[in-house]
Amino acid sequence: MDRGPARVDTAFVTSGEERPADEILVPDDARELEREVAAYHRELRQRRRRQRLDRLVGGARWRRAGLSAPLIAAVLVVVTGVAVLLVALHPSSQRSEAPATALATGVGRLGTVGGLVLDDTVTVDGVAKSAQALRPGVLALLPDPCATACAKTLDALAGHAGQYGLRVYLVAAAEGRPPTGALLGGISRGQVSAALDPGGVLAAAYEAHGLTAVLVRHDGVVVSVARDLTDVARLDGELGGLRPVS
Repeated sequence: MDRGPARVDTAFVTSGEERPADEILVPDDARELEREVAAYHRELRQRRRRQRLDRLVGGARWRRAGLSAPLIAAVLVVVTGVAVLLVALHPSSQRSEAPATALATGVGRLGTVGGLVLDDTVTVDGVAKSAQALRPGVLALLPDPCATACAKTLDALAGHAGQYGLRVYLVAAAEGRPPTGALLGGISRGQVSAALDPGGVLAAAYEAHGLTAVLVRHDGVVVSVARDLTDVARLDGELGGLRPVS
């Protein structure tokens, strides 16, 4: 004898609503029950996805403000896409640091323009190196004192050199004179290191006067020496030639 659908004492959730236990009917056809179970599992999966999204973006706060999860996700996608596009299109003001190559041979006299930079031992950031290892780069031979105008010129020089991936070395003849640490703190652009040349060997070899820039090519050749430097822009053509040709 057919007694109709049986009742169960457990609550069931479909479409986001919890039904009282006495309202849940178990159908005679098991296929109808399978559909209910499938709907229940879909609802659980949707709920878990919403919870994960809430944890990632603080969805609860946004929904209190009247925004739905799909709208929040769409906004995040658009914002991320715009940020990536801006980064890709914005030109970098600094190039990667240029590599050194083998020292040139058959060039001019050592320690002169057109010859290799003088093989003088200097201390760079606390490490002893040959000046020939500071290539390609700019040796900024510092006057003592290096006044405000000198500091501004150094900042401009570092900025221009940085556009070509070149490091500027602030070379002082005696420790603490001029105070290279203070000068480094005032330079906001480019790649800069402090160097100590005891006895001022480089300054004497290149007849430094005022702020003097010694431009050293990737193969160690000194291409020019700019004394009493104030106009950094005039060095742009030579700075661009210090890197190896790629």
